[in-house]
Amino acid sequence: MSPPPKAPIAFTPSALRRAGLAPAPLWRRALLVAVGPLLVTGVVAGARATGVLEGVELKTYDLRFRVRNALRGPPPAPPESLIVKVDDDLFDKLEIRESLELRKYFSMLLQMLFTEEGPRARVAVFDYWLAQVITPNAESDEVSARVRPYLDLDRSQEETNPLASGADLFVALGCLDAETLGALRASENPKERRLLEAIEERGKRVAERMAERDPVFAPHGISNAKRRLLYVKAVKDIEQDLALALLILDRPVVVARFVDPDGGWREPDPLFATAATAIGTIQALKDRDGVLRRVPPIAVMNVRTGEWTLPLGLTAGVVYEGIPPDQVAPLRIGRHVLPNQEYHRPNFLGPPQTVKTESLLRALRAFPGAPEELMSKLKDEKIPPLLPEEYQDRAVFVGDLSLTGQDFVIAPFARYGTARGAGGGAEEASLGEMPGVEVHATALDSLLRDRFLEVSSGGAVVLTLVVAALAGAIFYLPRLGFFWPTLLLLLFIGVLLVASYGLFLRGYSLDVWPAMSSLGLNFAFGMTVLGFLESRKRAEVTQVFGQYLAPEVVKRIVAGELSVDLGGHTKDLTVLFSDIRGFTKLAESLPASEVSDLLQTYFSEMTKVIQERRGTLDKFIGDAIMAFWGDPEEQPDHAVRAAETVLDMVVALEKLQDRDPRSAMKMLRTGFGLNTGEVIVGNLGSPDRKSYTVIGDVVNIASRLEGMNKEYGTRIIAGEATAAKLGPQFVLRELDWLRAVGKTKPTTVYEVLGRPGQVPEKRLAAAAAYAKGLAAWRKGDFAEADKQFVSALGADPTDGPSATFRARCADYLIHAPEGAWDGVFVPTHK
Repeated sequence: MSPPPKAPIAFTPSALRRAGLAPAPLWRRALLVAVGPLLVTGVVAGARATGVLEGVELKTYDLRFRVRNALRGPPPAPPESLIVKVDDDLFDKLEIRESLELRKYFSMLLQMLFTEEGPRARVAVFDYWLAQVITPNAESDEVSARVRPYLDLDRSQEETNPLASGADLFVALGCLDAETLGALRASENPKERRLLEAIEERGKRVAERMAERDPVFAPHGISNAKRRLLYVKAVKDIEQDLALALLILDRPVVVARFVDPDGGWREPDPLFATAATAIGTIQALKDRDGVLRRVPPIAVMNVRTGEWTLPLGLTAGVVYEGIPPDQVAPLRIGRHVLPNQEYHRPNFLGPPQTVKTESLLRALRAFPGAPEELMSKLKDEKIPPLLPEEYQDRAVFVGDLSLTGQDFVIAPFARYGTARGAGGGAEEASLGEMPGVEVHATALDSLLRDRFLEVSSGGAVVLTLVVAALAGAIFYLPRLGFFWPTLLLLLFIGVLLVASYGLFLRGYSLDVWPAMSSLGLNFAFGMTVLGFLESRKRAEVTQVFGQYLAPEVVKRIVAGELSVDLGGHTKDLTVLFSDIRGFTKLAESLPASEVSDLLQTYFSEMTKVIQERRGTLDKFIGDAIMAFWGDPEEQPDHAVRAAETVLDMVVALEKLQDRDPRSAMKMLRTGFGLNTGEVIVGNLGSPDRKSYTVIGDVVNIASRLEGMNKEYGTRIIAGEATAAKLGPQFVLRELDWLRAVGKTKPTTVYEVLGRPGQVPEKRLAAAAAYAKGLAAWRKGDFAEADKQFVSALGADPTDGPSATFRARCADYLIHAPEGAWDGVFVPTHK
């Protein structure tokens, strides 16, 4: 099982200082952690203030509704509401040509909903503009005959002319019986008195309109019976309006006033406004993306009386619960407390027609005593009558769902599609959007259940931005890499979304995009800044290590695959020293430029070999090379790598000499010293100049071993610890026991002859005879030792160690060594 990857380079401040790669001062790092989130927060706050984030925030708001219904299922239709729709099917079946004809059907609906006995609705809510329309457009002798007694009066009777009152005109037209008119005049009910005033005003306007058609006709008297300019349509309209107004007067009915796009008001006919229990406001408060998510706030419409005007759905709630006017305030309607904000967001239940919706045709089918003409048009058995239990104790909203009416809005659950148009072809289906009347029914449900959504206040947004800034500060901390910040970013966003969803279920809509934007920008900015700083650090690391290590090792260090401690630490390594024999004398005979070029060529080849064997090039010392193995890359076989490198360097020099024609190159001879043990390794030196190097006794001995090649006439000498680690992979011979100056314990040194199978036979024979001579030497039998060394030289006349020991034997055969003999050689020079 391979070891887990090491963490990326994470230099401690102390290690960076010791390495000469001083980290940013603490105050700078603290400034980055503080200023980064602060700048991002300012950007996000500015973006929110200018509305840049509004679009995505609103889409997130809509998404919460869909997620809620996906996770919990759509809620049931509210039992308090019923929508009675006027649609294209009704216009087709009843052959209705204009909306004014609907008023007689509305009268039938009210009579059915509010019967004297049996089930009754709580309130009827008209999402229709019941406008005042006076458009006489036909002449009829039949109509004129109905008012002939009034038209035959002459001008002398003007003062007693009943037409002096608009209400009398209605009586004259046969639209209102005299008994009803008398009852209204005698009533003490302020609403009925106001209705009488509205009737009189309507009569005057009708008379004025007829006078416009014929100047001879005047509102206060008509002298010529031949002027019969009353019109069939005017009579019919008046009859329908008065009948509907009188029905509204005695029943809990809410009518609507509309707000024009330019801010003006479209009031309902005074007849209906006076008779109605209440008037509700309709205003399409769409957001920038055209989606309707809110209803208008309560607004004072009558400064004199101080009466409040509510949105249509909330007005329906007041009548539905019978809340008295003195319990209606801007943020409180009876027992219901509204969110403290400038507008109110209904808690949408589901897609269009989640609120129970039935056709007006079903209600007309259930109307008792419907005219035969109407019933003949509704013979279709597929239209069942509306049952009393379907509207009992409900708020019945009457709304336009026809394609021509276009009373549809895009709401959080909006959908799109196509529908069959009047001509039979496919048209864009506004029915795929939410009917405007359903928005009012939804507002009623939100009021009755106290679940209007409260949106984030400025303080809540500031709080989330502060929390996001504090969380985002983590992204500016070094040593985290990329994985953990990414994981933290996802975690923070996940927590934010879960928290916002939980608050949403409890009626609070938290703006999430400012905080999410802050987190995202802090992550991006933090990673960018840290990436820039890391790239600078990587460049510094590359600069530090690129001159010592193979490019592959440097890449591993920079990539974090190798852990590096730039501060000095103790480690078991193998150190190499290499030197060119007699280079000083050779350099004296050559021009400086040729010496420089010679060394550059030599060093380039030797460095290539060292790096190929993954060694760390420590330094060049004149013509000498110092390198080591085992750091920063972990190399359990560092001694073997070092020995193989030395043998490869020998071969590389020979190849270089073969292809380089210069005689000076062919004269180069090298010596190598290898030693293994614990050293101090790191980026060491003075505060002004450091290098990645090793120090310690092991290093000194390696240098001395390289120098001892001159003593023994060898090329590669290895210390005792190195030889112990090389094992059978190399052919070694024990050279001598050495005791350095100042040391008490001798050490065994070895010559590295080569790899098994690659050492010439004569060298192996010389090494065998040398071993016998060395054994005799250590016993003090110098004559026998000399004999064996002669034998070794006979096998290989170039064997330097044998020649060295012959000379020593010759000296001791003449001058015996002083003191006790221990066979240890004490060098007197390097």
